[in-house]
Amino acid sequence: MGWRNIFITSSTKISTRDSGLLITKEGGEVNIPLEDISSIILDNNSVTITSRVLEEIASRDIVLLTSDEKHLPNGIFQGYGRHSRQLAVAKAQINMSVPRKKRLWQEIVTKKLENQGRVLELMRCEGSKYLYDLSKRVKSGDDGNLEALGAKYYFQKLFGDDFTRRDHDIKNFALNYGYAVIRGRIARSLTSYGYICSLGIQHKNEYNAFNLADDIIEPYRSVVDLWVANNIDKLSDELTTDNKVSLVEILNADVKLTGKKYSVNISIDEVIKRYTKCIRGKGGNLILPSIIPIQEHRYV
Repeated sequence: MGWRNIFITSSTKISTRDSGLLITKEGGEVNIPLEDISSIILDNNSVTITSRVLEEIASRDIVLLTSDEKHLPNGIFQGYGRHSRQLAVAKAQINMSVPRKKRLWQEIVTKKLENQGRVLELMRCEGSKYLYDLSKRVKSGDDGNLEALGAKYYFQKLFGDDFTRRDHDIKNFALNYGYAVIRGRIARSLTSYGYICSLGIQHKNEYNAFNLADDIIEPYRSVVDLWVANNIDKLSDELTTDNKVSLVEILNADVKLTGKKYSVNISIDEVIKRYTKCIRGKGGNLILPSIIPIQEHRYV
């Protein structure tokens, strides 16, 4: 399992050499073992990448993200699923009963609200008790839409009464960037397990190729929220390269699963593994991440 997240911001040629990713640019070159790499983010439109690199990325389950003119992730390249039970997983996904889908969504929303409450607690904001109480009232399928009710309350307590997720401001730019990185990592794991990523539990947009990733990400969003709340004083009008690198390195921050610490990166595979058991009738409840204070682990 790779752990390095490679961030490319300048005119660069990317090729391979001796089982490594060779990054060549003005001033020199660096060779990084492919087995160490978890993701590659391209944030420059003058990058040249060889087909051999794409072949290695696909075979090693490395996520490659491209960025748009606003420097936000807008595309993903990854390999086809190579899970040994790919057909069995796809059948279980397609044949999942409505009651089971509703129960799974209930668990996801409950954990999302708990994590939002924990973020407010860690940031010493008012309102954590309300969100904890709300999490205990979530019904099957989130009948009553407590997720939306909690989200509005949560963001106003965290970022102020005037804040909305529709605003075009630096806080939302940072949130969207961090969410996109984690979403891409979840999509990689789902694909490797053989899932049809467009077939979600709750998200059902026919134009969205990653509905299921958008379901699974919900409890993870609070990790990004906590980073943004902790780093508001480091944000200006636009995300800097250092901001983006830190947001990518959230993949190496810790969360808790069943009382044990895992990096976000590793925890995603554990969550998908249990999810697979659940939909195939071989597991009980989901295991989902709990938020803890962020300690940034930046590897060089």
